[in-house]
Amino acid sequence: MCSIETSLSGSIHTGYREFCSITCCAIYNQQISAKTPRTLESKIKQKKAFQEFLKTSKGKKYLKNLSISRLGKNNPCHKQTRESKANGIKKQSEAIKLKIKNGEFTPCVTNSWCRSRIEIYNIPFRSCWEAVFYILNPNLEYEKIRIPYIDDNKIEKIYITDFVNNDDKIIYEIKPKSVRNTTKNILKEKAAIKWCIDNGYQYICISDEYFLENAHKIDYNIFDPKLKKSMKQFLNEN
Repeated sequence: MCSIETSLSGSIHTGYREFCSITCCAIYNQQISAKTPRTLESKIKQKKAFQEFLKTSKGKKYLKNLSISRLGKNNPCHKQTRESKANGIKKQSEAIKLKIKNGEFTPCVTNSWCRSRIEIYNIPFRSCWEAVFYILNPNLEYEKIRIPYIDDNKIEKIYITDFVNNDDKIIYEIKPKSVRNTTKNILKEKAAIKWCIDNGYQYICISDEYFLENAHKIDYNIFDPKLKKSMKQFLNEN
């Protein structure tokens, strides 16, 4: 890579080293990777092979030596400046936002207004309200539309809408009255309405009234007991 002579490896069987330095080795590997990008299958295969290696005595020794070599001031994180750390965090944040926007990644969070995550029909819903709405409207798609919006701190975020009916071109958002008029939700709703206007869709917010009228239409005995418990306020049961 740089025309510098390589040194002996220390073994008569292996002879001279292939590279003069780690830097040249890294440059060579980068060039090879650029010419022949690895497939997903090869990446998975390599990952599994490395995981199996770490289970061996050599692998455990490797991890131990690596841990020792990174103690104290030798930890690479200590060599980062505040600027490089901030840039790293910014790049990571932008990469995650792009994946969310493109539908490649969905954050595993629970709605701030409801902590009742539940799985129905093998679909993990963020709230029981969403689960009930889907049971009553199984033709809808869940969390398929992603809309960029600017929050109150002037930071771009991605709003993942709850449901969409692409045949009738309607977006449904499940939101109780108590939180609909918060600053965050107002900004998200404005962005969604604009997106709907630009794309010929209709935006409908599903709130308390819908569940008062329809929650009783479900046979809760065939679902997780948590579902009925969460909807008890709408069932008029003593």
